[in-house]
Amino acid sequence: MNEDVDNTSGSGNYIEMCPPETTMYRYLTTVLHLVLLGSILGLVSMGLYFFLTPCEECDYYNRVLAIAIWVKTICHVHLTIVRIKKREAIENNEGLKSLVIYLIKIFNSLTLLLVLSCLHLLHFYKNKCSFSTVALKFIKIYYYVTITLYFVPLLFYICLGLFLSIIICVIVNLSVDENDRIPTPENIISKLTVLKYSDIDFVLIFHKVKRVMQRKDNREEKEKKKKKLRDGLGVTNASLHGDDQVGEVLNPLKGSNESNDHYDLFVNRGETPGEVPFPGSEEPSNGLDSSHHGGDNDHVEGYGDGCGDDEEICSICMMNYVRSDDVMMMPCDKRHFFHVGCLTKWLYKSQACPICRTNIVSCLNAQGEVV
Repeated sequence: MNEDVDNTSGSGNYIEMCPPETTMYRYLTTVLHLVLLGSILGLVSMGLYFFLTPCEECDYYNRVLAIAIWVKTICHVHLTIVRIKKREAIENNEGLKSLVIYLIKIFNSLTLLLVLSCLHLLHFYKNKCSFSTVALKFIKIYYYVTITLYFVPLLFYICLGLFLSIIICVIVNLSVDENDRIPTPENIISKLTVLKYSDIDFVLIFHKVKRVMQRKDNREEKEKKKKKLRDGLGVTNASLHGDDQVGEVLNPLKGSNESNDHYDLFVNRGETPGEVPFPGSEEPSNGLDSSHHGGDNDHVEGYGDGCGDDEEICSICMMNYVRSDDVMMMPCDKRHFFHVGCLTKWLYKSQACPICRTNIVSCLNAQGEVV
């Protein structure tokens, strides 16, 4: 375990872990070395057994095939260990990479040949032994293990390729909210804006200017409210300081001045107590006038110049827009627009925006257009 970490600080304050890939390959190499050792012991043990036990005529080819399986397994495992240990050198040397690929193909071909030989001896060999020998048992185990490791995953990938479209449809259907599968009413679809694609830039710019004006009006209203609160607080403080009796009563509440300081801090920051700034708020945070922030007119909710140029493909049919195409805008965002035919078919099946998945019925209700 100490090999998995390298101390990068002389004082031992922190340690740097080795890459997970290195640790994984180290453990894999250890396992493969154990497999290699077990294969060598298996070959030696079976060879001694065959040497000490007389061979029946029906068991001769079984023993030859068993020895061939052990030799092939040892060589194959050793090649895998070399590939892991020398992976960087193999990746950087085209000659070594070609040699390794060639050897892998040879071993895969040998595996297929050995499996076919096992199949022949187990089911089609005429001079088959009437009793189960050690070699025959080993061949049977190798045959079924190889079939499981090689051909079952192959069958799985074949089935996956054949039924991939069905699997994708099932995954998509299960990932959609049941509420979004409700068809959109006709009166909702009729409320959506339809225009030419050539007019998109004008609409986006107009909407951008409208949003800026709304923000400016909201800012002026907030300034008026702050001024009223500030004036009211000044009158209250004057009356309190002018009344000695009230001051004596309020002596235990000396900490109230701290709250006034907190209020002044809110006022200086352009906020009011208890008010949470909404996302995208463009009010100055340092008490400067809004006229010092000319950037408000340049970036409003991500509407940059030339927004229409970014939407060149309908996200539903994946076809390019033509200037004469009729497009329909979604109420969730003016930048979410699609071909009228594509969006109409979509809305007949779902109430969700194809891009942001916002429910347009709820969106229209939130905007005050009761449906």
